[in-house]
Amino acid sequence: MSQTSQGDFKDTKGLTEWIKWSLYAYIAISVIAVISGTLERQLLLDFQNGVYSSQELAVAAATASDKRQTLVGFIQIFIFVVSGILILTWIYRANHNAYQLGAKKIRAVHKDEKQRG
Repeated sequence: MSQTSQGDFKDTKGLTEWIKWSLYAYIAISVIAVISGTLERQLLLDFQNGVYSSQELAVAAATASDKRQTLVGFIQIFIFVVSGILILTWIYRANHNAYQLGAKKIRAVHKDEKQRG
């Protein structure tokens, strides 16, 4: 559906699927971040309670936790940025399609609604 009688209509179906999956991925990484944060909290409580028998074990546990938190954070930021770009692209295409299908003065209609409401 690349061309219609109204002009250059851009299909959004594939982009919509990518957005859906990117949002699922963001939900998943957010759940992982909560779990990772809980593990970090437990590590700090273990430090406070003197669970580790040597400083080397404590440092190793802290380093592993820091690496995990960093990885989860970078993945979370990456998915957020990609999702944002996809969503903004979808909005642009949907707006373009609305004009191609005959919408006119979308902003003027929106302003009129604000004045009435």
